[in-house]
Amino acid sequence: MKNEKLTDLLKQTNLESPPSQRSDDSLSAIPIIHELGEIYITLHNAIRDMQKIERFSLGVMMEKVLLECIETCFQTTVAVSGVQKQMQVARASALFDTLKLFIRIAVRIHALQEATYIKLIPRLGEVGKQVGGWMKSINGKAT
Repeated sequence: MKNEKLTDLLKQTNLESPPSQRSDDSLSAIPIIHELGEIYITLHNAIRDMQKIERFSLGVMMEKVLLECIETCFQTTVAVSGVQKQMQVARASALFDTLKLFIRIAVRIHALQEATYIKLIPRLGEVGKQVGGWMKSINGKAT
């Protein structure tokens, strides 16, 4: 059952073919994964432009937390039990909140350009809504 669900999910996310052969430029059929992927691309490019000291401290931490958040969200989509999903979504929410904190700190210390932050704001807001809705949905099913 779980393998079938994973196979279906891989088909939905277009992971069967290399990126150059895909018909669309969507990172994933799963909206939250797509948004997080777009955030990653923007943040990755911004981290490359950071000064060395910020890039190898705060930049590395932001990238690590974002990748963990993407991984956790993806794992949540294939989680079977309600309790497992609840724990995974809570973890994704905590990771996402940590990411937002790191981004705000980076802007405050001028390690991240405000233009990049302004570019990220709508995507961060969208992911926040999606995680919040996900938590509400799962908590509603658990009660």
